[in-house]
Amino acid sequence: MIEPISTPAKERLGREAVFAVIGNFSSTFALAVVIVSIARLSDQTSVGRFSYALALCAPLFLLASLRLRDISATEGKQYSIRAFFLLSALANFLALVAILPVGFLLSVDRETLVTAIFIGLWKSTTAFCDVVYGHHQRETRMTHIARLQLVHSVATVVSFTSILWATGNLFIAVAILGPLHLLIFFCVDLGTISSWGESIVPSEQPSELDLRKYACRLAFMTLPLGVGAAVFSLNMLIPRMLLDRYFSLEQVGVFAALALCARLGTPVMQAIGQTSSAGLARSIRQHDAKQFAAFAVRAVSFPMLIGLVLTILGGLFGPALLQWVYGDTYKVSAWSVILIMVYAALVYASTLLTYSLIAARWLKSHLGVLAVTVLTGWFFGVWLIPERGLWGACVSLVVSSLVRFAGTLIVIALITARLGRQEDHMLNHPRNFPWKATCKS
Repeated sequence: MIEPISTPAKERLGREAVFAVIGNFSSTFALAVVIVSIARLSDQTSVGRFSYALALCAPLFLLASLRLRDISATEGKQYSIRAFFLLSALANFLALVAILPVGFLLSVDRETLVTAIFIGLWKSTTAFCDVVYGHHQRETRMTHIARLQLVHSVATVVSFTSILWATGNLFIAVAILGPLHLLIFFCVDLGTISSWGESIVPSEQPSELDLRKYACRLAFMTLPLGVGAAVFSLNMLIPRMLLDRYFSLEQVGVFAALALCARLGTPVMQAIGQTSSAGLARSIRQHDAKQFAAFAVRAVSFPMLIGLVLTILGGLFGPALLQWVYGDTYKVSAWSVILIMVYAALVYASTLLTYSLIAARWLKSHLGVLAVTVLTGWFFGVWLIPERGLWGACVSLVVSSLVRFAGTLIVIALITARLGRQEDHMLNHPRNFPWKATCKS
């Protein structure tokens, strides 16, 4: 059983969680400023083009990410950080190369495809940053991660908005992000590792053959996570594709503005999951079913409460707020905002529960749940979007997120039951109760 956490440890964990929220929210805020600046300094078509290109890159680079940050945070020090960097570089290079054939396959227009390539360069550099973040997250040093995320977020907002304002060219503003963040990575991010006396090269330097072997092991272990993240990102790509096909890029832009509302609580959920990753991994290793189940209960109740508040506020003020932020052309119904907030609540809970699945390494089950989720979203999207438009897209998101939430709960229940059986076995082991063996003899 895990020993109770001391009061100073709880205070430190709470402080680190606050910094995790700040860091994650800065990234979400930077993306929101980018989309709002495009809406204010350009036109609705540019918002739709940027949103479509971002959604096109999402499956490729989420697959390439392989959730290396979460694996590094829960795996311990069994793998060299060089192996993480090597795997990340190779995977993101392949994702970058795949943008062109995927774009041609989906018949994406040339301007959107060029935007997607520039966004891909930007995503590649942030993937390297995730390796550093995972290194700090393993030791629950969320303050370091928050500072780094703030640096990158401020750089994104300042550079993008200033260049877009000066040139009015979306391509130039997006193209500068990749080289800028790569420069920050080499000048700032890498220095935070060596500042803790932890070299990127371990004390016992592995040979190149060993390094490739470690990277291959990591790839096979993390591939289900990467595939799962890529599959789930299709849930947002499918509505954009259908809206572009049956309506226009302007409708894609309105949907992007509406979908951004669903990300308001994501930084908080990610922060809770990230700060709890190490504790979840310990509860799995020590077969503590009670602590694992307690986290699952909190992972359901807290997001639902936040989602309820956001749903009420969204129904009352959402349409007016969207028009005030983006402009008069972004008109949506109150029911569309309510649906997107219901979707957000379900995604928040599923996101927190996913950290439990990662800690337990039930990755194939997680992938199966996400596959059913996307198929559900595709079915309802094809059925509803051609006739219902934006409202149909919101309904398809809600139904698919409900399927994901229910499937994840079922997997969590199975993990908890297995942990309970393992815990009973450990408690009844003769090593823990030697008097039982004496009585039997």
